[in-house]
Amino acid sequence: MRRASVLFLIMVSICVSSAFAGIEITTDSGDEISLRDWLTGVKIGGVYYLSYQNGVEEDDSYSEFFVRRAYLTVKKSILPYLDSRITLDVHQDSEGDGKGDMEVRLKYAYANFKLPDLYLLTKQNIEFGIVHMPWLDFQEHINYYRMREKMFVERVGVFNSADFGATYAAYLGGELDDDYKSRVNKKYAGRFGSLALGIYNGGGYHAVEKNHNKVLEGRLTLRPLPNILPGLQLSGFTAYGKGNVGGANEHIPNWNTILGMLSYEHHFGTVTAQYLQGEGNQKGEWVKLKDPEGAVSYSGYSFFGELKPGEHWRPIAGYDFFDPNTGIEDDEYSRYFVGLGYDFGHRNVLLFDYDVRDYVDGKQPDDHWYQLTMQIHY
Repeated sequence: MRRASVLFLIMVSICVSSAFAGIEITTDSGDEISLRDWLTGVKIGGVYYLSYQNGVEEDDSYSEFFVRRAYLTVKKSILPYLDSRITLDVHQDSEGDGKGDMEVRLKYAYANFKLPDLYLLTKQNIEFGIVHMPWLDFQEHINYYRMREKMFVERVGVFNSADFGATYAAYLGGELDDDYKSRVNKKYAGRFGSLALGIYNGGGYHAVEKNHNKVLEGRLTLRPLPNILPGLQLSGFTAYGKGNVGGANEHIPNWNTILGMLSYEHHFGTVTAQYLQGEGNQKGEWVKLKDPEGAVSYSGYSFFGELKPGEHWRPIAGYDFFDPNTGIEDDEYSRYFVGLGYDFGHRNVLLFDYDVRDYVDGKQPDDHWYQLTMQIHY
């Protein structure tokens, strides 16, 4: 619990700073400014997933309350061309001496350099530090239900959402109009789409780099009919590199992933269809049984839908299919879920959902669970 106290101290300091915003402080140059002025450009936000889950996994039943994730973010506009962000990720340790403790780690800590427009490329920026990787932040701003589970590609174990490195991102051809951004989605609202490119250590934000290889990743999203169907997007992503394991370069398994997604967003709802294939994964764990240097190939697909019949109610449903090793038979599994959420406003959602994992071979018992999750968002 010692690490969790870090989060508590940060929150206390923020409250104290706000309460004494009229205090004068002295800068390094000797100038005096008010703390309120010093806090200008600071934005503080949080997202928490508070859950109860009851189910059966590997023939063992369980019932528990838990905090799936809790994020605290502080952003600061420093200069007209420079912003910064730091995000704390609170999670429960599931192994080791600290098993059960609520631990705090950095999810993001980066400098964000804002660049001028360049012809078709608009709203350009470069993140440097612990940064967004190109794919998952994009998908999570189309499918807002990370609260119930990770997105498909992370859920099956290919890669996570952040890493040490640098990411370049841009919109294509300016932004969609304010009506679309206010009624549908203000994020990644490039008129003709958006793109992101990056180079990373390759182990993810909570892993030590175990080799000298770097991973290259890129996403390209096209919005083909911005005047007729502005919510329609075609997206592709690729990652090329090595898994995060030690050893000589020729003995490290490959990690190569490609995926594509068709998505449509409207103020009445959202639908997505996604296909994934590749060899190896971020951790370097997906290797052949008698050849630890050879990465296994995998493939899968996923569908998701959300309806917005009114201001508050949010029915959702989804289906995943994944083959973790295309070289052998009967190791595939499918997952499907249904849920009903109530949005109290500003994406503060109470969600009940039911989830089933069905193994194709029939030898392994199916997993199933239901859960109630409250997403706090501010």
